[in-house]
Amino acid sequence: MALNFFSILSSTIFLSIFAIVISLNFRISKFLNLSHGSIFALGAYVAYYTIKSGIVMGMFLAAVLAFFTGVILYLLIKKIGNGIFEATIISLGFAIGLEEILRIAHGKGYYLIVESNLMFAGIDFWEIMQGLMLLIILIALFVVYKSKTGIKLKFVEDDEFLARIYGVDYEKFSLFCIALTSSAIGLLGFLSSTSQALYPGIGWMPLIAGILIAAITALFRSIGLAHYTKIVLIAFVYSLIVSIFLS
Repeated sequence: MALNFFSILSSTIFLSIFAIVISLNFRISKFLNLSHGSIFALGAYVAYYTIKSGIVMGMFLAAVLAFFTGVILYLLIKKIGNGIFEATIISLGFAIGLEEILRIAHGKGYYLIVESNLMFAGIDFWEIMQGLMLLIILIALFVVYKSKTGIKLKFVEDDEFLARIYGVDYEKFSLFCIALTSSAIGLLGFLSSTSQALYPGIGWMPLIAGILIAAITALFRSIGLAHYTKIVLIAFVYSLIVSIFLS
């Protein structure tokens, strides 16, 4: 039972981060970013090459590389198409392109294993880091939404058109949202790399689960930090249900 509890807790933390990232991107940048699955894979592949030489440097590299990957996606969207449908399709094409790059670069070793048996007080170090990452994200959201920037973010979430009228620099918010959510998901990929064999499509299943959790949470029509807190609760319920069906 204890093992099952920790498995549910681990799944809740992982899916909460994924769903928060997806939801942030959709609510602020106004499109469903389907590239998050491939950027997650990118972060995991960075771990494959750096984890033995330095965990901190590898995490930093994964976050920075994913950040600038998000910037490139933003520029492509601004160049090709701005609407919700066009941006979503562009993100899908971007995801497929990134996945193909990973596939071509690792053609001789499609499935890769990242080995690391770090433990802390009997708990997997990487699961602790994911829990810490979720805590940092929630604290950061709390601080931001309590600031003047948070008021602008709520404007953007509620009505982008009105936000522009009241002088909110929507494009700046959109750029940083895409870049930072990409950075977060790349870092999550790094921290999750030891839990399964790596392959270019590794991020598609958690992406689908994250979209489902974010969509269910959106039905409650919350704004600001309350919305992201509910994502954690929905992720727990989702993980619990999946655990029951798989047991």
